[in-house]
Amino acid sequence: MLIEFKVTNFRSIHTMQTLSLAATESTELNRKNTFSSGIQALPHLLKSTVIYGPNAAGKSNLIGALKFMQDFVKNSAKESQGGEPIDVVPFLLNSMVQNSPSEFEVMFLNDGVKNSLNFY
Repeated sequence: MLIEFKVTNFRSIHTMQTLSLAATESTELNRKNTFSSGIQALPHLLKSTVIYGPNAAGKSNLIGALKFMQDFVKNSAKESQGGEPIDVVPFLLNSMVQNSPSEFEVMFLNDGVKNSLNFY
C-alpha cells in the first residue's frame, strides 16, 4: 500500500513534490474515507486520492514520475548494467538543476511492514 511518493527534478517538476495518502488529523469523514494501516506510529491512510490543478501544472508528470519509478524498480535488474546512466528527463528550465540528479522516494506498506525506497 502506497503511503507517500516524492519526486524532484523530473520533467516539469523542479522542487520536491509529494503525493501523500496519510489522512489529516480531522475526524469528520474518517470512517468512510480512511483505514488504519495496522502500524500505531502511522496515521490513518486514505482509501483514495485526487490530484487536481490547472492545465500544465504537472499533474501528468507526477503520475509519470511514479510510473517511471515503478518501471525502473521492476526492470532495472534485467535491463540495466551497473554504472549505466538512467534514461530520465530532468527539469530543463534551470541549467543548475539540469546537472543535478532526479530524485525519487516512495514509502509503502508490505505485509504490515513500513518500507522506504529512494534513488537518485
